[in-house]
Amino acid sequence: MIQRKGLPIVILSKMPSKIILGLMTCCAFAACQSETVVSGPARTVSVADFSASTGMNQESVSQDSSSVKAHSSPSSQSSLSGTTMSTSSSPGGSGSNTMLPPAVGETPESERTALRPFRPGDQVLVESVIGQVSGTPIFADKFFEPIADQLISESNRLDRANFMVSARRIVLEHLKAVVLNQVFLSEAVSSLTADEQKGLFYFLNQVKERIRNEALGQPSLADKESLEKYGMTADQRAQAIRDSSLINKLINERITPRIIVSWRDVENEYKLHEAEFNPPGSVTLSLMQFTLPADADKFADAQKHLADGEPFAQVADSLGFSKSGVFDTFKTGPGGISDIQVKREIRDALTGLSEGQTSAPIKLDSSDPKNTTERMVLVHVDKVDLQASKSIYDVQHEIYKKLYDERATQERNRFIRSIMAKGNYDEIDMMADRLVRVAVERYGK
Repeated sequence: MIQRKGLPIVILSKMPSKIILGLMTCCAFAACQSETVVSGPARTVSVADFSASTGMNQESVSQDSSSVKAHSSPSSQSSLSGTTMSTSSSPGGSGSNTMLPPAVGETPESERTALRPFRPGDQVLVESVIGQVSGTPIFADKFFEPIADQLISESNRLDRANFMVSARRIVLEHLKAVVLNQVFLSEAVSSLTADEQKGLFYFLNQVKERIRNEALGQPSLADKESLEKYGMTADQRAQAIRDSSLINKLINERITPRIIVSWRDVENEYKLHEAEFNPPGSVTLSLMQFTLPADADKFADAQKHLADGEPFAQVADSLGFSKSGVFDTFKTGPGGISDIQVKREIRDALTGLSEGQTSAPIKLDSSDPKNTTERMVLVHVDKVDLQASKSIYDVQHEIYKKLYDERATQERNRFIRSIMAKGNYDEIDMMADRLVRVAVERYGK
């Protein structure tokens, strides 16, 4: 196999004729089974080229290739509407690639070609190459497999213009993941020593053997179970396990050792966010205030009703205090409900009280020495909401995990930038443009 302009081309001149005919049948069958749209370089198989390179006459090629028709279903044949085929009048002739539009009632050329056995000179589009990553080609069919359902769903939901926008987003996201994964694998493989490469080969064989043993040693059953559980064949599953192990090895060797979180880092983080770990509580107070001697009777009635067990709010209502005497809600300090921003006399009276309790009568000092009146206050604790404080030892694991994850992300991004900078891959935007064109033609309305 050689490569020209990024396209793998099969050299057939020295292949046995039976192998060539088998390959022709597979190529034709693949073309009939799925629509293929040319959005970039493509590999084509010419029946005339087969016969010329092997010395076989056209009649024998045509007879053997006629077996393709038996393998094609009507549904698969009709899916060739996007495939271009050209027929040469003679093996060495210069046939035209121009296809005239069919007359009314006439079967289009692509369908007539699909419904008959392939003949010398027919060109069958096998697959389109979108680009390459680390020397590995990206084929359209394989690329779209994981996102096909998502694209079909978007196509059914959106018109063509909006589908193109959505398809580009989906394609670009998947393409970046494919490129990054392949660059990671290439870096992981290139960093293996000779002994590690031998060990990897042994490991892959062990994985394949384990998968076969799970299916009682039957390869066909192993493929069936793998397809049902994982959506891939047994060999593909083994390859995925191998790739995952290589990537994990690379991460453990090149990224993990650079992620360091010290105890001092944990302490600094705790001090920086101490208020978050120790949020303030709150207390809601109700209050009845009396001016003596003018309110002496009301003050006496309030004390009597409260002593009889009547609720503070009910007593406040009966004595004409607005909002049932509700005063305000205050944030508490480290000292609890007695550590709030109110007059000192009230703070002192709240010491030792809990939710639902009422203070003893509180005398408020007057700032005016000439004032002969007295102000008496009754305070009730309506609600207390105290948040539990957390010491550094209570949250050390939480802080460590947060710092570790942040630094792991930083180191991972640094490593990704370094390997992407030296990686060998086609421009991502260029590949994305090709893939979007294929997606629109293949899945768009």
